[in-house]
Amino acid sequence: MQQDIEISGDDQPTLPWSEVWIRALTQPSEATYETLLQDPKASGKRGYGWMAISAFVSLVVSILFAMVLSMIFAVDSTGTMSEALGGALGVIVCGGPVTAVLAVLGVAIGAGFSNAVARMLGGTGIYDDVVYLMCAYNAPLSLIGGVLNALPIVGPYLAYVPIIYSFVLNIIAMKASHKFKWWQAFVSGIAIYIIIMVIIAAVVAMVLVLLGPAIGEVFSEIMMEM
Repeated sequence: MQQDIEISGDDQPTLPWSEVWIRALTQPSEATYETLLQDPKASGKRGYGWMAISAFVSLVVSILFAMVLSMIFAVDSTGTMSEALGGALGVIVCGGPVTAVLAVLGVAIGAGFSNAVARMLGGTGIYDDVVYLMCAYNAPLSLIGGVLNALPIVGPYLAYVPIIYSFVLNIIAMKASHKFKWWQAFVSGIAIYIIIMVIIAAVVAMVLVLLGPAIGEVFSEIMMEM
């Protein structure tokens, strides 16, 4: 007699964090991201852990790299080592937890906005899936961005590369998690960035309105002196 065997979701293999990160970055496609969501341990909680750790490590790497550069190019190295180590340790101890919390909050808020827009567009995905996918590529990108940003001169400019790449991955993640068409994925994927730009523009406009008279007086005085 033949008996059907049902394999539960818990019996599916769980990918290690390194494999998830590599696939999310190097194989960005709707099929890849749907496969990542089928992992039994795919959850927002796991993603938040990645973001917190990667943000902390990124801060440590940036500080240590900057400390090494300051040691190399310091003219007077007397007492520099102890002072640099003390300063670096202080920043890591005080700033590390704050950086980790901010990274988690950033993803939580960004995923919340994107998921809300996606639901308004008819998406069928859930918030937890969006968080997991966003963390799967933003965690390694934050490490890459931290290293690039620590490079002298060209570092701050190169750090924009992973940021731009995350825009593309956000769109793919929204398509995979909400079963969207491309235009819907595009709108929901960049929604958070549009909202941020609108907020920044509104703040700048408000500041200009409030400081307009003062700026005008300063400009008039400069023109009169010329």
